[in-house]
Amino acid sequence: MLTKVFKNLINNTTIGLCVCLIATIAIEMLIFNADNFLLFSKNYPRIEIPLPFNQTVGRTAVILNKDNNQLVVNLDNVNMDSVTIETHGNNQYVTGKIKLSDDNYAYRLFDVNTFAVNPGGKNNIVTVKAIGLGKVKRLGISFDNMINPITITKIIINNSTHLNISFIRIAVTFIILGFIYFAVFRNVFTIEYDELSRKHKAVHYAIVGVICLLSIFLTTGYFGSNTNPIIYNYYAGAGAFPMTNPEHSILVKIPETPEEIKNFADPYVKQMDAFNKGQINIDYPVDPRLYQLDNMFDYSERMAKNIYGLYDLSLYNQQWHSYFGIAPLALYYPIYLLTGKAPALPFASGILPVITILSISFTFAYLFIFFKLKTSIGA
Repeated sequence: MLTKVFKNLINNTTIGLCVCLIATIAIEMLIFNADNFLLFSKNYPRIEIPLPFNQTVGRTAVILNKDNNQLVVNLDNVNMDSVTIETHGNNQYVTGKIKLSDDNYAYRLFDVNTFAVNPGGKNNIVTVKAIGLGKVKRLGISFDNMINPITITKIIINNSTHLNISFIRIAVTFIILGFIYFAVFRNVFTIEYDELSRKHKAVHYAIVGVICLLSIFLTTGYFGSNTNPIIYNYYAGAGAFPMTNPEHSILVKIPETPEEIKNFADPYVKQMDAFNKGQINIDYPVDPRLYQLDNMFDYSERMAKNIYGLYDLSLYNQQWHSYFGIAPLALYYPIYLLTGKAPALPFASGILPVITILSISFTFAYLFIFFKLKTSIGA
């Protein structure tokens, strides 16, 4: 009886979409804003750590850099549940660690959590769960991948936070849940498609659009610590998509010098640089000492002897070659010809699946019409 009532209710489109909306809000609150429910499980007093006055910035602050990337603060045996850090500096994505020393680990700092922050962007403040095994005696804050100096202006223990709502993320989640609802409960995939019906065409294009949206969401959303807060509101970022370059931009300058090539991650852009120079191999010199190693594949031996080689490339005939292929350059080169720059890798990773989905969709649509085959709206 209850099952029949549930089916009747869920088959009502208005009620079904209301359920999708409630589920969307629940996902936004309990997943994307989970910290608000998990960070402050204990009612510990709020403590702001006093910082020394810094002449360079003209205020109380501590400046960290690549050579001095850790700050250690002595505490007076405090109860700790979380740490809030306010940073300032250049627009850069950096990760870091929170370390503690407590009653059970008094002589050394131990790692308790990691974080990501963008000192020069909107998300320059981060709150991290940090629980010690008893009273905390020392707090350590370190940064792992600093490019430019970072200024810490505030450290607050057991600080409160506010909800971080993203309406774009809510809209994307609702559309995806709505798509699942219509596919499962409204039998969209069992209704025979009529190519002359405008409603059927509209539903078909809407499904294709949702699949493209889902593709972009999956491609970009999982890079949460590097994503623009306007889009997904994870931790830190400064681009429309999660970018893996220091500028966090959609487009990147093609590396030209060996040092730029060495520090650049995207193999397709490296290959573009090689083609632009009229060659196939990557334009980076091979250290002849690699051939003198006992085992050039042994990372520890290379590091011990300070011998560097490019990663994820093939070494052939004393030249570096990319084994990733050149098909994606069909997207890279048009963008390069229009802008003089290449697409950042995550941006290209979001666009290429959409192009593939649209191509397959229109190809199958044409084949079904040409051969007069029968199919469902969803297919």
